[in-house]
Amino acid sequence: MRDREYEKIKPINTYRILLLGASNDMGWGVKNDQTYENLVEDKLNSRVPDARYSRCEILNLSVAADSILQRVLRLEQVGFEFQPDAVILSVTAIDEQWIASPLRKALIQEIEPSPGYREVVESVVRRAHVNGKMPAVMIERRLQPYATELCEWSFQRFAQQCAQRGVRPVVMYRPAPADFSGLESSRRSKLLGFARTAGLEVIDLSPAFDSVTDRSSLILAKWDDHTTVLGHRLLADELYKGLVPLLFGSHGQ
Repeated sequence: MRDREYEKIKPINTYRILLLGASNDMGWGVKNDQTYENLVEDKLNSRVPDARYSRCEILNLSVAADSILQRVLRLEQVGFEFQPDAVILSVTAIDEQWIASPLRKALIQEIEPSPGYREVVESVVRRAHVNGKMPAVMIERRLQPYATELCEWSFQRFAQQCAQRGVRPVVMYRPAPADFSGLESSRRSKLLGFARTAGLEVIDLSPAFDSVTDRSSLILAKWDDHTTVLGHRLLADELYKGLVPLLFGSHGQ
């Protein structure tokens, strides 16, 4: 739901879910009402799966190019103010490789890490022997060996912060519309392993595109690998199928 300002005070009898992701989760290249998140929200409200609630809301706090570390930080800085019942952390095959890039930018721009993140960030920066005066390529290359550590820490932080507030954390794996590199399967297994080790529940949307023979039909263009309307619809079907039993259990039967 991105077409109006969110109310921070949750309406009575509403089940509120936050979604944290990147540009595909924002719905880059499609209309607001065509995103998988909006489609799932509409379906949940066509027949609310739990009699204790009159409405379900999915608030989309996704931001283009956000790393996992930034998504969890956004939850702490902004997301919890919306009083969510559950939070979905969307992850993809490229997230481990991407996590060093925002740190590199922060170093160059001399942005101080947030208090809860300072210890882990400063530890990695110290061990990587990097500083903001170095060339960007060198900084990122030296930070990359610590990507696994930062991903694992992010999942643990996500679990801890939600537990402290009584919010249900869910990790959702969102497959790439087209896996041109052929590396998605191994990277997916690694990321979801981190999530499960942190004690997090997982919804794996990998089967969403199984029925599509030509996966290039799921990307907007050869030069733009964001998800098409069809791709969002398939993701919505798979997410709804996993979300209802996980969050609502017997109430969703």
